[in-house]
Amino acid sequence: MSTISGAAIARTLTGYGAFSPFPNAGAQDCISENWGAALSNCSTLQTLVFEAPVDNGGAHTINAWSYGDGYGSFSCNAQSIVGEGGNWGWWGATDTFNPSGKQMRSFSVNVGGGASLRLVCWDVPNNRGVASINFNP
Repeated sequence: MSTISGAAIARTLTGYGAFSPFPNAGAQDCISENWGAALSNCSTLQTLVFEAPVDNGGAHTINAWSYGDGYGSFSCNAQSIVGEGGNWGWWGATDTFNPSGKQMRSFSVNVGGGASLRLVCWDVPNNRGVASINFNP
């Protein structure tokens, strides 16, 4: 029996569906779901993390769409964390969502075998967030 391998089909997750609280669990108390988006209702700037499960190593790209209009900019990076644990991994280039909202940005990073892929967004202000992510597994 032979098998045919093809390119993996891209996956799309809502921002709230991919959201993982970081750096402290208390942040989840002021992050809400709004039409699928993970939206910050926090009085302080937040770090939001979005998990993107991958099937194999190699180059991976996450396309992310911002949510919320006119409330400040925030930046994100793709990150790969080594599978065997520890506090190290790889970071992709930074890109910034401007205050106008509803923008798409692409974030890429090389994922080692057994490593994980996620999108990390820094200094997310109140009434801003991530609507959805799309990535190659």
